[in-house]
Amino acid sequence: TAAGLHRCRRAVLRPGDPRGTDPEGEDGASATMQTRSSPSITTLHSLAKRVRLPGYEQLSKEALYRRLRDGYDYQRLLRAQCRSKATDSDEAEAAGPRPGALKSDGPPADLGVKRPPRGKKRSHPESHDDAEEKRLKSCRAYNKLDPIMFTRLNKKKFKFVRPNGTAIWYDIQTLVQYIIKTGEFREPETRIEFSLADLTRLDSQARHFGLDLPSVVEARTNSAPYEEKRAAEDAMLCLERFCGEVVADMQRCLEQYDPETLEMCLVGHLFPSYSHFFKQIKDRNAEMAQQLVYHHISFLRGPPNRPTEDPFGFLPIILNFIMDVSRGTRSTSEFGF
Repeated sequence: TAAGLHRCRRAVLRPGDPRGTDPEGEDGASATMQTRSSPSITTLHSLAKRVRLPGYEQLSKEALYRRLRDGYDYQRLLRAQCRSKATDSDEAEAAGPRPGALKSDGPPADLGVKRPPRGKKRSHPESHDDAEEKRLKSCRAYNKLDPIMFTRLNKKKFKFVRPNGTAIWYDIQTLVQYIIKTGEFREPETRIEFSLADLTRLDSQARHFGLDLPSVVEARTNSAPYEEKRAAEDAMLCLERFCGEVVADMQRCLEQYDPETLEMCLVGHLFPSYSHFFKQIKDRNAEMAQQLVYHHISFLRGPPNRPTEDPFGFLPIILNFIMDVSRGTRSTSEFGF
């Protein structure tokens, strides 16, 4: 009825408010909370429960909203409730009032900070080993084939976790043999370097499965043989490039020079240089030298659809010279070396 509505509207207004004397005026109408823009009664009750507002269940929706808005910064309470979990209010009520909790007659505390329940000790920070073990368990690997041999993995496998969080399985025996043979302490797929902890874990798992394999940690510590091997490989690579440059000059001279100039270049520079470099390669690696011979002959002949131009007939002489050097019938002493 109109009388009941008049009493409800006067009850919402605070004592001493001059607008309460004129409920039908403009100010009285604006004091009434608009239903469409106001929160639900469930939200208001949950906020009142967070700030320990006494007797909030007996208050009407309008009165409760006014108390929260004027005395407890309603907007900040609403943001804090969105950040916290829905079960925090029940746990705080069961544990009793906490130090720094909000009261009805004081300023609101920071509701965004979560405190541990009373009676529980703070957990100690995890050690580095525990954190590493937890990280390894949390990252899952899904490959069923060994990335090196492409064979099906068995139980004797090693998990490597990359910096981006992806994990991959390796067969322990295959991975150890790969590292010991090549001296590359990196993952074969991504070339990411294995840390000392990864190598130690690999050795430990190899011993756990009873595999008679050399230690990769000791191999990394004593890396002098691998450095010597890399130096020898670099020297071989340089010699191979020198031979390739000489063969390329032979082909260029065949197509551009006249017979007299071509003969002087071959006898005075190209033949002695090729014989000198090829002998060093053959002394170090005979198999590699044999492969280079076939490669150089194929390059000098050219592809079938565009063979090398030989206007003066010097190509068979060059090919016979390369074959004689590979067999050892021509030596560098013939050219003054």
